[in-house]
Amino acid sequence: MKICITTKTLGRGGSEMLLSYIIPKLIEMGYDIEVIYFYKMDNDISKLLEKYGVNVIFLGQLSGFSLMPTLIKYGKYLKNNNTILFEHSPLVSFFSRIIARNNKIVYVEHSVFENYNIVTRFLNKITYNRVDKIICCSDKVYKSNGNIGIVLKNAVESRDKKSYLHPDDLLFPDYKVIISVANISKVKNHEMLINAFNKVKYKKVKLLIVGDARDNIDNLLNAISLSNKSRDIIYFGPSNDVFPLLSIADIFCLTSIHEGLPISMLEAMSIGLVPVSTNVGGIPELLDGKCGLLTEINDIESYANQLDLLLSNDDLYEKYSKNAKDKIKEQYNLDDYCRCISSIFLALQKKKVIK
Repeated sequence: MKICITTKTLGRGGSEMLLSYIIPKLIEMGYDIEVIYFYKMDNDISKLLEKYGVNVIFLGQLSGFSLMPTLIKYGKYLKNNNTILFEHSPLVSFFSRIIARNNKIVYVEHSVFENYNIVTRFLNKITYNRVDKIICCSDKVYKSNGNIGIVLKNAVESRDKKSYLHPDDLLFPDYKVIISVANISKVKNHEMLINAFNKVKYKKVKLLIVGDARDNIDNLLNAISLSNKSRDIIYFGPSNDVFPLLSIADIFCLTSIHEGLPISMLEAMSIGLVPVSTNVGGIPELLDGKCGLLTEINDIESYANQLDLLLSNDDLYEKYSKNAKDKIKEQYNLDDYCRCISSIFLALQKKKVIK
C-alpha cells in the first residue's frame, strides 16, 4: 500500500523526528512511502529519509508568488496518485482537504490549538469534516481540539544510555549536566531556563543547550552573556543525533509556553533522563508526578528549586529515572504506535476498495 506523508518542512523538529522513527517501521511492514514537503531548511532529514528508500518530493513554497504554482503541482500529484495522505501540518492539510478528491486523509494534530494563530485555527476547524481520521498526540491536545478525533500518543524506541559514545569535547568530570533540546524560538522560552539556572545553588553543574537557531537566538545569546554562570552554559547549536549529547546529561529541561507532546522529552526519558518542565500540553500526563517535576510558566524560583532537588537528592533522581525509562517502554512504545497507524491505514484502504 502506498502512503504519502505530507509536512510543512523536514527540519529537525519534534513531528519531523517522529516521522524519521516511524517511516523505517512502516517500510518494514510493507508500505511504500513518499514524503512531500514545502519549505526547505538547512540540516533537514531529507537525505536520511532517502537512505531509507523514501521518494522525497519538494513541491515549492505555500506562500507569496510560489503559492499558486505549488498548489497546481500538488493538485496534479493528488489527481495522479490515489494514495492515503498521512498529514503532519495544519497548513498543508488544509490545502489537501480543499484539493484532494479521491484521497483518504489521516491528520495528526501535534499541538494545542492555543499555539496556532487565529487564521490557522479557523481554516483547520472549517475543513475538519473532510478528514477521514484525526489523531491527537496527547489528551490535552484532544481536549483543546474540541474532543475531536482519537488520542494516539507520540512514541519513541527504548534505548540504552550506555551504548552511546560521549563527545570528547563535552566531558565534564565530577559535574552533573542539565540539557535542553529544542529549537531556539520564542515559544520555547529559553530565557526562563537561563534565569532559573542562574539561581541554582548546586555548584558543580553545567547547562547544555541544543537546538536550531530560530526567532529567539539573539535573546538567548544575550541572556547567556549576562548570566552570572556564563562559563557553565554551552550553546551547542543543532545536532544530527541528540542521543550522544543526551547520554552525558542527567536532567532534561523544557520551559515552553505551549507544547503538544514533545518528542525530545520522550527521547530523553527513554534513556533515563529526568525532566523538569513547565506545566503545558501533554507533559503533565506524561510525567504523572512519578517521572519528573513540573512548574508553572515563568515561575523561575520554583524551577530553580526543582533543579536543585534533583541535583542534590540522588535517591529521588534514581527513582524518577527508572520510572521514566519504564514509562516510555510500556506506554510510549514505537512498535505499538506503528501498529495502530497501520490499522488505521488498512481500515481506510478497505473502505476505498468497498466503494
